[in-house]
Amino acid sequence: MTDKKISRSFHKMIGKKVFIVVTALLVSSAILYNYSHLMSRDPFEKVVFSNINTAKTDSFGDTYVVDSGKTRIVKRNAEGYAEYIIYGRGKDTSATFFDASDISVEDEDYFYVHDVIWDATGLKIKTERILEFSKENGRAERVLYIVDRTEDDASAPGSSYLQALSGLTCGGGKIWFAKKDVNGYAVMSLALKEGKTVRKGEIPAAVKEYECVYEDAAKKIFDFSIDPVKRNTYYVDKAGSISISAPEDARSIFVPVSGNRVSEFSLPFRISFDGSDLYFTDIGKRAIFRVDNEGRARIVMGGWSGGGSSWPPVYNSIYARGGMLTLTSLESVVVKNLADESEKFNISSLPVSLAVIVQRTGLEAVFAVFIVSALIALKMLFSYLLRRKLSQKESIGFLIVAAAFLLFFSIAPSILGTLRSDVKNETLNNLSYIMQISPEILDSESFAAIENPQDYDSPAYRKFTQSLNALVSRKYNWNENKYGVAYKFKDNVLYVTAFLDESIGAFSSPVMFEGSDAQEIARGGTWITDMDLKDVSGTYISLTGPIYDKSGNEIIGILEMGVELNSLEKKIYAQFKTMAVKALLIISIMLFLMYEVLESLPLASSKDSSAEHRRAEMSLPFSYVHPLTFVIFLVFNLSSGFAPNYAEKMSGSLWNLPHGVSSVLPLSAAQIMLAVGPLLCSKLIAWIGIKRSFMIGAFWGVLGEVLSARAASIYTLFWGMSAAGLGAGFLFTAIHVYIASMEHPDDREAGFSAFTVASFIGINCGVMIGGVVAVNFSQSAVFYMGSFMWLIVLAAFMLIVKEGKRGAIPTEQATPTVSTPGGGILARRSSLAMLGFLFMLLFPYSLLSGFLYYLIPIFGGGVGLSESEISLVFVLYGVGVMSGSKLASIIRDTNPGNPRNLVAPVLSGVAAIVLFAVAHSTGAMFVSAFIIGCSNSAGGVFFPLYFTEISVRRNSASGTEMVIYDFIESLGYAGGPLVFGLILSSGNVTSAFIVLSASILAIFLVFYRGQARRLKSY
Repeated sequence: MTDKKISRSFHKMIGKKVFIVVTALLVSSAILYNYSHLMSRDPFEKVVFSNINTAKTDSFGDTYVVDSGKTRIVKRNAEGYAEYIIYGRGKDTSATFFDASDISVEDEDYFYVHDVIWDATGLKIKTERILEFSKENGRAERVLYIVDRTEDDASAPGSSYLQALSGLTCGGGKIWFAKKDVNGYAVMSLALKEGKTVRKGEIPAAVKEYECVYEDAAKKIFDFSIDPVKRNTYYVDKAGSISISAPEDARSIFVPVSGNRVSEFSLPFRISFDGSDLYFTDIGKRAIFRVDNEGRARIVMGGWSGGGSSWPPVYNSIYARGGMLTLTSLESVVVKNLADESEKFNISSLPVSLAVIVQRTGLEAVFAVFIVSALIALKMLFSYLLRRKLSQKESIGFLIVAAAFLLFFSIAPSILGTLRSDVKNETLNNLSYIMQISPEILDSESFAAIENPQDYDSPAYRKFTQSLNALVSRKYNWNENKYGVAYKFKDNVLYVTAFLDESIGAFSSPVMFEGSDAQEIARGGTWITDMDLKDVSGTYISLTGPIYDKSGNEIIGILEMGVELNSLEKKIYAQFKTMAVKALLIISIMLFLMYEVLESLPLASSKDSSAEHRRAEMSLPFSYVHPLTFVIFLVFNLSSGFAPNYAEKMSGSLWNLPHGVSSVLPLSAAQIMLAVGPLLCSKLIAWIGIKRSFMIGAFWGVLGEVLSARAASIYTLFWGMSAAGLGAGFLFTAIHVYIASMEHPDDREAGFSAFTVASFIGINCGVMIGGVVAVNFSQSAVFYMGSFMWLIVLAAFMLIVKEGKRGAIPTEQATPTVSTPGGGILARRSSLAMLGFLFMLLFPYSLLSGFLYYLIPIFGGGVGLSESEISLVFVLYGVGVMSGSKLASIIRDTNPGNPRNLVAPVLSGVAAIVLFAVAHSTGAMFVSAFIIGCSNSAGGVFFPLYFTEISVRRNSASGTEMVIYDFIESLGYAGGPLVFGLILSSGNVTSAFIVLSASILAIFLVFYRGQARRLKSY
């Protein structure tokens, strides 16, 4: 074996090792990012319930518990084990829920979740949905119904914190629910097929079964229970009355009687109809009742005993079905047999099943893989650095990168801790201020006039709640995420008298007074802070103080104000994320700019001198290829991070197309004009020279950016981005043609490498700078900035570019002698090979660019990422580009025309799309962007090299044919956003992505097999 073969084998072995380690590191980090909440130090650790919201038992004896402030669903199987755990909160996608307000478990194969998505304050509803989950594995299948809670949505409740949907249940092959608004409520249904879900791609249409007029139903009706057989609807209002409505009539069936003692106050809270009887949980009497057909209520369990000295638990949810009664308190779940009223089980924790143990153990194993692969990667990096003598450029770059990121990650925890402390202190100061001004604003006379639960919505109650809202008026913008509860003393008992959000009526759930913090406040007028107050909806930080009478001398109640800790943590994390994103963007921009400078310097010092005899008459100095390519790509990509979202905000649509497709067209038009640019530019350069061609391209770029900045409709944006694309196409093609016209293969490889690296660095810097400007100023400002930078490009070309003696490019070239395996076969069949390459490989491969330029901005914006955060995805893409350029130099075959070199770019690009299609998460988006970067970096060198080798072997001018290459590649770039836009519009995203990836892979294999056969036959 020759030394060259030994060296090549060694490099391939190292390349495979690097690939395996990097792949293991990326895959394990993506899994941990998405599933870290499932990890446990002890895989056998029990599931402990807390902040239980509701629980329901199905006909198989499985119980589904919603706890942790509506952010977790635990399935307890009939054997008594936690079979699986589903976590929500924080993802506005169909992959999981946000807040599980209610569930329905009547279907055999699926359970359904009423999901509520809140804004950052935690007190304003953005969206309500009905989601379908598999009972077998807990996987989210699809979104069945959506109500977007915009301020101008007439169908939504009048208050942003009141839910529109309620009473979710299944029966008769349908999903049933009630939809409330300010005028009444409607009984809705979603039809299923034969009692089971329709196919995954089908979304059932909601049908309005009937509607009832009920003034201010969204505010006054608290809970629904629907009988799917008779289509009757039972509901309870906040004054405690239970009524029944049917398609033909509506009547009250139970009105509680209230007395003067604590045990006589009744307030039905949650209701459930089991097909024959109606049950409700009474949070006033702390009991469970059954209502007969005559409207008489009988206690099933609980209630006061011992003269009020014994305090029964408050059951905050009830579900009666299949002979079982499922009840929940704050920390436990109780299931009773309705036949003999015996208790089946009463649990506050669950042992985990084998499946959960395997899941937790698997995640621990993944964590171990992450640690090991990270250590191996570090060892390989340091071994490489010790073996190889670094140049001054590489040493400086490595030290700057290491110092910058070490500094950031070392101070980040300290910054987060300081920020958390500052925000909590600020919150307590705000709560203290509310307590200080409360005597001046609260209407104490109205508060004293509220005497029983039936006073809900009385004039006194309305006046007091108005004053309570005035206390946290929106003019104090820091009060938006506050909750408020007023308590009143009666018979040595503390009653919840009024809620700021009016989620429950008046005089609900009595609270023990003797020996409590409330008694201490009533005696001394002090304030008490609670940093861990638990409720069914979450955990809170609160400040509790006295409510004084009109004279200001006597304490007549207790005021509790607080903030839900999850929303507070969101605020803290949002502030930290904003700071971290800005810091990382600044560091990344500096690093990329430094990399660009360090990459350009050697070209200026060595490349021109070493090949001066080959380039003396060229109009564009080779040393300027890298910086000019960088600047052009930077300017053109300033808006890439938000262009699809910018188009979506425009009113109207293009040519009556669906809005989702119309929003893609401006971006696709820019890419199409990139394809048209080469066709015009190739002739134009030979006719008027390179300088004038550059000037024309820069002029169109300025015009396009100005039109886009001033666009008031999608039509103007379409023409603006088209003009910018045409200008960029002129400039890109001029440089690309220049590189392809070089005589020696080594020069072409160096030129394409410089072009590829500079273009990708320019893309990243452009996206990052554009994201920073968009966040801090506006999206229009980015386009104005682009027009100004195009003018700078124009001035630079006028100063740098000089017309050569033979025009823009050499008109004659000597055909180099290429002695490589398979050269003769490829020379005879090069036309077929060229066409196959362009249409069977380059065009499908270029379609994958839509993931970067369309899908990332759309998906990132859909999950709440800002322009700056989306820019970080492009940063990781840029890191992949730089990593890929180094890996490409290792795996490159000595023959540039060997199709084997194309395998890695295509396979990695397809793998990135499949990874995102399967995981469909933010973490997968970051990892896929990195892999796409590696793919594009290697493909940016191997693809044009392969094409130019075919051109050279057929004795043609590669510079001229490079125009065709750019045209087909740009068509792929233009079609990419359109393809991905159509996929998103179809709704069946995962399957469509996999089909697209499989098609591209299949086309490549057909092409590769044909080319490999030609090489082998030779």
